[in-house]
Amino acid sequence: MSKKKAGKFSTFKKKKPLERRVADDLVRQSEQNEKLREKNIRIKHKTMMYIRFILGQLKILVLIIFSGIFVYPFFVYPNRRKNWKTRFGSFRSKWYWFAADTEGTGWQGTDDEHYLNATFGLYELVKKRDDQGKWVPDYDRFWEMNELQKFILAYRWSVIRNGCWNYIQSVTPKQGPWENENCKISTGGGSCRLWRNKYKHGAQSVTWEVNGTKYFRYSFTKKLYKDYYVNFMIGASTNRYLIKFRIFDIKDN
Repeated sequence: MSKKKAGKFSTFKKKKPLERRVADDLVRQSEQNEKLREKNIRIKHKTMMYIRFILGQLKILVLIIFSGIFVYPFFVYPNRRKNWKTRFGSFRSKWYWFAADTEGTGWQGTDDEHYLNATFGLYELVKKRDDQGKWVPDYDRFWEMNELQKFILAYRWSVIRNGCWNYIQSVTPKQGPWENENCKISTGGGSCRLWRNKYKHGAQSVTWEVNGTKYFRYSFTKKLYKDYYVNFMIGASTNRYLIKFRIFDIKDN
């Protein structure tokens, strides 16, 4: 008797029908297109974030130049006392309001001291150590200055150091819960959100969104030489946009 050969299972994989292959290809292509679209949106948002910041800073630079040449010496400084007295009233409607520094609040002292420090920056530019070793404005030295020296001091503070401060404070980032937060760098013991400054050293870098608008914040403070440190800050703060670069002696803190 002839033996029947045992049937073998075929290892050949059956090809999908053409329609199924085409459908699978379309699904894969659609998924790839969706990922590419999301990537392009992220790149666009990131690019626009930096473009908005750069354009905003360029506008401030133009305003500061205009203020330094024309607005501050001929309108803001000559009317400084009147501007201060009406700073929360009629002065806000003046066309040169943007070039002054009159919107600050929270000063610990008399209103006249507030005026002197907002106009001339005495607490930074003309200061001394008190009996406890703390830095305080040196009012005696200020009142010994002549009119030209006072103008130069005010120009240093209100044009070179804090030019167009009213305008800068009027342009604020959106406030609200942070979304899509991305912490890139955080050294020195502070949180990723915390600016590195004269007192908190290290580095930080973070991006986030508020109501669909993307923001960034980057800063570092590191030792430069002996007691001298360098600090750099750029991006969105809680109440304004800023770029800051300074070299400081840590003993002065």
